Amino acid sequence: MSRHFKKMIIWFLALMTALVMLGGCGSKTESQKEEKKAEKQEENQDSKQRKEAERGEEKTITITVTHSDGSQKEFSFTTDYEMLGDLLREEDLADGIEGASGFYVTEVDGEKAEDTKQEWWMALKDGEMIQSGVDYTPMEDGDSFELAFSVGYN
Repeated sequence: MSRHFKKMIIWFLALMTALVMLGGCGSKTESQKEEKKAEKQEENQDSKQRKEAERGEEKTITITVTHSDGSQKEFSFTTDYEMLGDLLREEDLADGIEGASGFYVTEVDGEKAEDTKQEWWMALKDGEMIQSGVDYTPMEDGDSFELAFSVGYN
């Protein structure tokens, strides 16, 4: 064999080795993508199971909405959710923002509170202001809640 031919064979083998190695890296990336996808599906399933576990016995809850014009509208729900925030979202009675301290209610029964005008929704249970967020407010059969449109932060 000629010297030139041997060099070509060596270059060819080096090129093939590099391609095989790069191909192996690609399959690792695909493998990693599949692994992350499986982890995400598992997290979603865990979250769903946690939510289902948070459901308890069926209960009837009354929620009175006091709008900015003073008008009131009463809603009655039968639910197996444990926390008020879950019920508000599930029944589409309230909308809001998910934050570090849970669900912050910004809209109830179609009426939005504007933060720039110091408007907000106050949550009450049996006439007393709830000291925790709606995500941390448990419900029991027969509970009465009120969501009252409020102005001013003082």
